[in-house]
Amino acid sequence: MQAAELNYTEDPKGHNYCNAWWCFAEVTSQKNFDYEIFFAEAEHIGYKRSTRHPEGIPQPNDLFQADAEGNIVINTEKPKTILDHLRAKRLFAQV
Repeated sequence: MQAAELNYTEDPKGHNYCNAWWCFAEVTSQKNFDYEIFFAEAEHIGYKRSTRHPEGIPQPNDLFQADAEGNIVINTEKPKTILDHLRAKRLFAQV
């Protein structure tokens, strides 16, 4: 946790928390990383678990979109989710 010692804010539980974007900038500023890198951070992952709803409560999903039947929908023209951006940038080919 060397990075947390360099740039952190204290979280509510009292632990050092390192800013992920700051770490990303520090690492990628080095000459060894002089190429295009995709970095994404999901705030919402599509569900919230609780003791009253152990199967989860539907929530926004930053990872991907699905239609009413549960099929994954990818929008490369107007990307909104992480998967949309990955496919729009052609980082991973469709299988």
